[in-house]
Amino acid sequence: MRYLFLIILPLVLSFARMGCADGAFGLEFGQAIPETANEKSDGFYYLKPPKTHPEFETYVISGSDSFGVCRISAIGKDHNDDEWGLSIKAKYEEIIKALEKKYGVGEREEFLRPGALYDDPEDFSRAISKNQRIHQIYWENVSDGPTGLNDLFLTVKADWEDTYIIIQYRSNSYNDCKIEYMEKANDAF
Repeated sequence: MRYLFLIILPLVLSFARMGCADGAFGLEFGQAIPETANEKSDGFYYLKPPKTHPEFETYVISGSDSFGVCRISAIGKDHNDDEWGLSIKAKYEEIIKALEKKYGVGEREEFLRPGALYDDPEDFSRAISKNQRIHQIYWENVSDGPTGLNDLFLTVKADWEDTYIIIQYRSNSYNDCKIEYMEKANDAF
């Protein structure tokens, strides 16, 4: 009997995992839009998720009736007067380490565009704000299934001298979810 249990337990656990949805901040892809979420516009809902991270202060989800939550985003707090990007780069690397423990190594895109006007080290935030510098990492095709994680982006953004981070998780059903939302919006015509 004990041996039968050892054979059945792994099967039960693997089937249980198949029904689970990916997500972040205590939210799952495919779940209904929480009633506590406030719709702002274009299918974006602001909310306080079940789990938060101290670096992020604004949380946004998008979804549809058929697909539920299909995108989870968080906007980080401002790092004021961070022209050199020292504060934001340290926080960015810290978050990458946590994400790599869960998702493996991501694909980095960290470069200054050719011919950038703001190309000095003290112009890090200005170059980011003018889209002359890209500083992001992403993971693609993370997990399978309609409620699986398709991609994840961590990006540094800036408003001239103030920097912040945006993280975005998109489910495998994100494109279908977006189409459904647009079809519903176009019914207004």
